[in-house]
Amino acid sequence: MKIFIVTQDFPPQSGGIQTTMSQLATSFGNEGHEVHVYASTPDEFSEEVFVAKNVTVHRFPRERWRKNKYRYIYDAFESLDLSDSVVLTSYWKLSIPFVTKRKLRGVPVYPLFHGLDAYPVDFFGKLRLKLVLKRCTRAIPISNFTKSILLSIVNTNKAHAIVSGVLERCYHYNEPTPEFRRQYSMDTDSLHVLALGRLVRRKGFDYLVQALPQCPGVTLHIAGNGPLGEELRESAKALNVQDRVVFHGFIPDEDLSTLYRTADVYAMPSRNLYRDFEGLGLTYLEAAAAGTPSIAGNNNGSVDAVLHEKTGLRVDPDSVDAIAEAMNFFVNNPDKLQEFSSHCQPFVEELSWAKVGRRYLKLIDETRKSHGK
Repeated sequence: MKIFIVTQDFPPQSGGIQTTMSQLATSFGNEGHEVHVYASTPDEFSEEVFVAKNVTVHRFPRERWRKNKYRYIYDAFESLDLSDSVVLTSYWKLSIPFVTKRKLRGVPVYPLFHGLDAYPVDFFGKLRLKLVLKRCTRAIPISNFTKSILLSIVNTNKAHAIVSGVLERCYHYNEPTPEFRRQYSMDTDSLHVLALGRLVRRKGFDYLVQALPQCPGVTLHIAGNGPLGEELRESAKALNVQDRVVFHGFIPDEDLSTLYRTADVYAMPSRNLYRDFEGLGLTYLEAAAAGTPSIAGNNNGSVDAVLHEKTGLRVDPDSVDAIAEAMNFFVNNPDKLQEFSSHCQPFVEELSWAKVGRRYLKLIDETRKSHGK
């Protein structure tokens, strides 16, 4: 079977969608399928760096991609032999040529939904979404929460959630040395809480800082960059907790898994801000792969990524007091760190990309059989 992946998010760009699409391509190729990735061309792109078994990457023209993407997709596929083939798209709008163009409508198409993309922006967007869902083979949200958002907008029986996976490197970490602990300022007698990601408001980093005055036994480590960075620093100073907030900036990939392992707790109490929400939260899964429990919000995709009172705590992300209470829970109950940690790795073992990829292939096989493909 040939598997075509159409995506506007792919390495060398970084991010959750880029990771999902590249890992799916790798997983399908490792299972022996012929995989062709058709991806947009990022700025300053010079040569292809993505290499995986049985995977060929094709790049769409860079010029005016947003305006011309449907024509680029049609031009790339109209002359291809699409027999014994399926198409996965990273974004439902990229499925439009496959459900509207006569030459392409025979191929099974599976649009993915990651979170915010489940919301059409206007009336006509909703009409297009309904058309895609009517004519696609299956829609694949990356979490049950994202599926619920999709179903709140469009009534469809085609949505089949498959929770995204964990990078292989996350399962492999070094036990932190004293030097590593000193390098990342995690060598003090404190509960070290790691918060990692793009520094934007919905991630809840601002409420973590605001909760610190109630948590004298906690040192907060914020890793990543983003528009909220300066505000977080000013907030820490205003609350007189700047000596217990460490800003690490960008973390190299080679340090990431060990940093998760070194932290006592991972925290990202994401909250929903008008059509801006956490569709899943891959970093919760990355932390769990290192055996580190999480503190997460309780009204978004973290329901699939954090098992409450087992691999972490899910709290009201709109309440600074609830976030403070969760951090103090681990300060006052250090035995729970080990208990929760013991559940983390068995949980994420079922979410390796190899296993997630096989779930996609199983769904594809079942639907192709039901459609006589």
